[in-house]
Amino acid sequence: MEASPLTLTQDDWLTLIQNPLTEREFAGTELVVPSAGNKVRVVRGKYLDTIFTVVAVRGNVYRLDQRIYVDHPSGKLTWYHPWDLEVL
Repeated sequence: MEASPLTLTQDDWLTLIQNPLTEREFAGTELVVPSAGNKVRVVRGKYLDTIFTVVAVRGNVYRLDQRIYVDHPSGKLTWYHPWDLEVL
């Protein structure tokens, strides 16, 4: 296909995506899911740069319902999504 990416139609994109020979590149970041007991640093959200210990991991890693619960000093039930944390 010689067209510029700006001139491709939705059908053109679907054809490229469905073709197993199309060269692909993953351009995101690897999702690292911590386990209970891991130390994590908050990289997005409330308590930025704070280090916590993971107390529980609940939900499905491939959906938005996954929650990483941490040991907030106040005792308040506090959770994050995996992409909001850096495993130390």
